[in-house]
Amino acid sequence: MENALDTYYNSLIYSNCLAHDFTFYPDEGLPYPSNQPWGKSTEENVVSNLLMNLDYGTSRPAEVSFEILNRYETSDSSYLRVGYTMSYVLRNLGNVSAQGEAEIYLRKQVDGRWVIVTWKDRADTSTTWGEIKLTFK
Repeated sequence: MENALDTYYNSLIYSNCLAHDFTFYPDEGLPYPSNQPWGKSTEENVVSNLLMNLDYGTSRPAEVSFEILNRYETSDSSYLRVGYTMSYVLRNLGNVSAQGEAEIYLRKQVDGRWVIVTWKDRADTSTTWGEIKLTFK
């Protein structure tokens, strides 16, 4: 996922990280309807729109990093609490950044790949990734 957003800027690689029943939950503190969850097809469109709007004239249009804060795993599922920092240079918006935490639930597929089933965004003291993605929804 980090490679899709930070190195390759590729929405297909990103989509491959998501379960068919993926759900993104924006931070609950956002006003309605911004705080309403969405599924995989909306997520794919949002991330594709975001990546298409990167300013590729800059040397580094995106910087994304994750830090695992807590982890619980079983043989076929995993829960991660991660801290994230994301910075984008967008053609029409300039520099935008997000920082927060996410609760990520993963499931192991029959082919051995791990996919994200849910992403629950949690606000830190700044803009969340969900808030940035809402611009492209």
